Amino acid sequence: MNEKREWIKCSALSVAFYLIVYVILGSTILDYFNPWLIGVVIVMTIGDIIGLKWMIHHFGDSNNDDEYP
Repeated sequence: MNEKREWIKCSALSVAFYLIVYVILGSTILDYFNPWLIGVVIVMTIGDIIGLKWMIHHFGDSNNDDEYP
C-alpha cells in the first residue's frame, strides 16, 4: 500500500465532506461569512487530515498483523 497515495485520497474526501457541510450550513442555518462556521470547518478539516495521516501511518501496514485480532 502506498501511504502517500492513500493519504491524499482520504484527505481529498475529508476536504470535500467539510466543504459540503460548509455550504449546507452556510445556506440554511448560518451565514457564509460567519467566523465561527469558517473557523470550525477549517479546524475540523485540518484535524481530520492530520489524524488520517497518523492513522494510515500506524495502521495501514498490511504486513503488521499485531493491531488486528
